Amino acid sequence: MDSEELNVYYFELKKLLQVEKEEDFIFHKNQLATLTTKQKLELGYLWKPVVVTSSGFTMGGRIFINIERRISQSLNNLLQPGKPVIFFSEGTNDEANQVKATIYSSSKNTLKLIANTRDLPEWLNKPPLAVEIDFDERSYKVMENALEAVIKNKEPRILEFKKLFQG
Repeated sequence: MDSEELNVYYFELKKLLQVEKEEDFIFHKNQLATLTTKQKLELGYLWKPVVVTSSGFTMGGRIFINIERRISQSLNNLLQPGKPVIFFSEGTNDEANQVKATIYSSSKNTLKLIANTRDLPEWLNKPPLAVEIDFDERSYKVMENALEAVIKNKEPRILEFKKLFQG
């Protein structure tokens, strides 16, 4: 069996992984959509109201935003370092008033967010502001990259493993 024949299996795995990722995304969005704001606060998915304590640019040119919640709403807190979040103005629900970011650091009532946007949002200091957990696709990206590396690799030893894992 040559490398191309072996790769059919891994291409199929890649397609199945994409389906799983899409289903997981839909489940995440539906799960959040069914929760009330009060439930999101209690479960730790959402912080609101929050205020910006400082903002600016990192050494790499990325935006940082330090926020603080004035009221500790829940013992649960899913907003932990490394998690993707959406920082937004509650005044409107459009994407122009949202920034996707990653939590760089956190404490009981503060978060430092890092965003890949060029400019600080105009609405940054105009309350009401909130932060909500977003879908985390990092594990899927790692698996996709691993499958891609296996597909591209033509070393004899890797071909042996491809045959072995394919069954």
